[in-house]
Amino acid sequence: MSFSDLLNDYINILDCTSKELSEKSTLSNATISRYRSGERVPFSAGKNEEILRILASSIVKIADEKGVEIPDENTIYNNLASSLEEKDFSVTANKLNNLIDSLKINASDLADALNYDPSYISRVRANKRQPYDVPSFINKVTRYTVEHYKSVSDRETVASLIGIPSETIKSDSSYFNTLNDWLESDIMINTAFKPDPTAFLQKLDEFNLDDYIKAIHFNDIKVPNIPFYISSHKNYYGIKEMAEGELDFFKATAFSKSMEHVTMCNDMPMEDFADNSDFAKKWMFGIAVILKKGLQINMVHNLNRPFKELMLGLEAWIPLYMTGQVNPYYLKEKTSEVYGHLHYTSGDAAMVGECITGHHDKGHYYLTRKKEEVAMYKEYNKYLLSKALPLMKIYRFEEMEEFASFLPSCMNCPKGIIHRYTSLPIFTFDADELLSILIKNDLSETETDYMLQYHRAVKNSFEKILENHTITDEIVYIDRENFEEQKPYLLLTESFCSKEIYYTWEMYEAHLKKTEEFAKEHPNYTLIKTKNNPFKNIQITIVRDKWALISKSNHPNIHFVIHHSILRDAIENMIVTVKED
Repeated sequence: MSFSDLLNDYINILDCTSKELSEKSTLSNATISRYRSGERVPFSAGKNEEILRILASSIVKIADEKGVEIPDENTIYNNLASSLEEKDFSVTANKLNNLIDSLKINASDLADALNYDPSYISRVRANKRQPYDVPSFINKVTRYTVEHYKSVSDRETVASLIGIPSETIKSDSSYFNTLNDWLESDIMINTAFKPDPTAFLQKLDEFNLDDYIKAIHFNDIKVPNIPFYISSHKNYYGIKEMAEGELDFFKATAFSKSMEHVTMCNDMPMEDFADNSDFAKKWMFGIAVILKKGLQINMVHNLNRPFKELMLGLEAWIPLYMTGQVNPYYLKEKTSEVYGHLHYTSGDAAMVGECITGHHDKGHYYLTRKKEEVAMYKEYNKYLLSKALPLMKIYRFEEMEEFASFLPSCMNCPKGIIHRYTSLPIFTFDADELLSILIKNDLSETETDYMLQYHRAVKNSFEKILENHTITDEIVYIDRENFEEQKPYLLLTESFCSKEIYYTWEMYEAHLKKTEEFAKEHPNYTLIKTKNNPFKNIQITIVRDKWALISKSNHPNIHFVIHHSILRDAIENMIVTVKED
């Protein structure tokens, strides 16, 4: 008999409700209901026995209260335990994650289609929950995948993931059977793929905008102020002419007197252009001229590609993000598998393009400066932006007040907050100790007052969060032997403080002790000390299932709030080091 059937039998014998059993056992009513429906079984690493003991004891207590004859507690426990066939679900969970990440399947859409709660899918993916009927669950996932991800490129992705020729899953039936068999098997044929944002974060950590500006001679770029002649409209056909068209759009934008935002969206193949290093340099120079002019760029990225390519693309944009003049977006919905599109607009120019997928060399661009056409294409891009979601929100010093207004959004964090810090958290420091270190570093009176206000606000916020939610801080611990070499400084990144305010060993040791005491005094606060943080200049904050904040301390001091689910989840999975209950 299955676990759910056995539990329902006991409940029927007792003539009680899920709520009664919940109140007696302290397990939530929702958990009991899911056990009864078979949606969930007690599957939480190391806690199966504890949960089964609680259930058995509660069943006996209710039976005693109602005068119902029932087996003793040990017998009920053994019956419940034998109904659970323990299997290692980790291989299946790993495969499921690979499939979802490779195809960029929206986990919420998958949950809706399978009639599960999104949080349940998240726990299955994390191997914190095992579906009661694993074959049925796998069958549903496979059917959803085959019905919604059936393009040639999707099948090639799945074939690559499994490690088979794509020709073997051309038909729907072979696609379904092969994928279903792979998910059910205990063999990981291809485990090479795992979303890993480390390279992106390391490049962010090491990047120095001042050095980059010098390297590309950005300050020497002259914004043109003489007319650029182009007819009111022009057509471009084929790879060579289309490349010329993109550069002409930049020229028309740079020469224009308009200071309107530029909006760019392009889901056409880029491989043909990527191989042309001369074009790539000219393209980046065109972007640099636009930024030098002072224009803002709304960039709608095409993220419908494998995770590794996605990260490489984002790495290339880091210098542009650092300027604070690029607003990155993405489209949640898949664009057409048949057509490729391009939509660029600026104050006085617009360019549109199209091609049939697989035939980029036969593509066509159209550049226009006709007022009525430019106005129409601007309207198109306005609609496009209304459908786009922010890939990340970028805050520089100029947006300090806006960033300060955003931070309280972390107060609502039912799934908790996780930090990876390169130093000690400022909110565990006392104000008088902070004042002492500020004076030691010769801060002005104005700077000192600002830092004390910042400290007070942060301390109050986190104290309030800890009343109802959890915070886990992973901090780099530096011992006395390595202190002078590593020289830690106060963690004031979110205050946009540009100065590195260094500890003495005595101050650092005192702050560490305060942090350890803070952890003991606050049950919802967990402190993890490590010596293995790969980053030196970035702090990471995860508000779980909501957003990830990457804060860069210097060159420049800048903050990236990442909303895109795949990138956010990849960062979260990289950061999480504590097992959930």
